[in-house]
Amino acid sequence: MRIAWGLAAVVATCVLVGCSGPADSPDAPVDQPSAAADAAPEIEPIAALDDLAGTSWRGDDTEGDRHTFTFGSDGLVTHDSYGAKQEVSWTVVGDTVVFRISFGPGDALDFTTTLDADAQTLTAQGVDAADPDDQLTIELTRFR
Repeated sequence: MRIAWGLAAVVATCVLVGCSGPADSPDAPVDQPSAAADAAPEIEPIAALDDLAGTSWRGDDTEGDRHTFTFGSDGLVTHDSYGAKQEVSWTVVGDTVVFRISFGPGDALDFTTTLDADAQTLTAQGVDAADPDDQLTIELTRFR
């Protein structure tokens, strides 16, 4: 029903105001997007985990769920999974980043995250301290 009303509104607008466009005029030039508009913005690669601040990463976990992590310069990482957001502190420890994500009451995982600087990917391995068999791996690719 919503589609029918929307279509009726478009038709009525065209009848009252008039519709024109490239399809109505075969000689009208068609705008072509420039190569610059199509090019993805260049992302400066990071060489070490100390450079994570200000970057964002996304990927899927071993259960098929989507995750996004944004590392702030204030020592907080924002985790978003299907709109459920939380901020937690992150710390560089040697060649890993550590943080804890809560997935609900009594369900938290301690993540140890490593960087593949050549591929610009992160691997986050989460383990439940109360149940070491409860593990989750998230493969992340930088997008910002």
